[in-house]
Amino acid sequence: MPRARGGCGLPSREPAAPFLVGFTAYKGGTGKSTVAFNVGLEFARYYQGFDGVPRRPVVFFDLDPQGRSDEGGRTLKKMFEDGPFRLRSLHSPIPELDVQVVEYDPDEPVPVDGVNGSFGSYGLVDSDASFAPALLAVPKNIRIRRVKPLRRLLAAANELLFQYLEDRGSLDSKLREYLSSPPLGVVDTPPMNAASDTFAGILTQVDLVIPVVDPENVRQLSLFCKLYVTRLAVVNRVPPDGLTREAKFFDGVLNRILNKIPLNKDEVVKIPERPVIRFASALGIPVRARPDKRHSGYFREVARHIRADWNRRRYGSGVRI
Repeated sequence: MPRARGGCGLPSREPAAPFLVGFTAYKGGTGKSTVAFNVGLEFARYYQGFDGVPRRPVVFFDLDPQGRSDEGGRTLKKMFEDGPFRLRSLHSPIPELDVQVVEYDPDEPVPVDGVNGSFGSYGLVDSDASFAPALLAVPKNIRIRRVKPLRRLLAAANELLFQYLEDRGSLDSKLREYLSSPPLGVVDTPPMNAASDTFAGILTQVDLVIPVVDPENVRQLSLFCKLYVTRLAVVNRVPPDGLTREAKFFDGVLNRILNKIPLNKDEVVKIPERPVIRFASALGIPVRARPDKRHSGYFREVARHIRADWNRRRYGSGVRI
């Protein structure tokens, strides 16, 4: 049975291999960090997996903590700091990374000037929403060029969470089961046009690269297919169904692009432009935690694709995670 430091045993079921996903974009402002944030939290569920997405411990790697990457500084770190989460620092076993535990807490105050109250008291999050603890890692040296430190932390993630929860007396049976599963690493990198040399090595070494584009730069999909073995892409902020002419026009543009690259329609997830998603992102609220959860389905679809690729890459067709 695997043993944690201090003689505390992890659950007896031997975990399978972890999986590392890199979210990337050619330029900032595509909503890449918002997608990574919400997709990762689709796995970090307290009670059970849902709709084809299993519960898995998650490590969020924010490789752009200074805010160069997305939407005026809406990085992973910023969203967790602003949102309904408590962050507690851990002693990092990886010298290159600062590590914090992220715990969902609807009683956290809303970070808006003149507002006195919590996310829960204002009804900004559903009282029934729940997420299991996750890890957030930020590099001490922004020029981490190789994936090795990330994989080392991913390998240690379950043990770190186990010890943290046991020390606090909050390690219940559901969390023990949660920590018996292989962890998922969600890597958010700066845009390629800002730091391509620094992070190109990392993106060639992760298990799955997911480019996030928007209608303005959807043609960049061909670039990603040349640079990486791209098996999944996200087109964010597409015209919503109500804008029929615009939606049909964009679908035509996207279809012409897909005819020239090794991606088919089933490997492209389209997320429509929705004010509720922008609002949630601005406050660091997971779309899954909103009272109206309809829009979380887009992120769950990306998560289902990740799960399918995880199965294919690590186990073949006969074994499921």
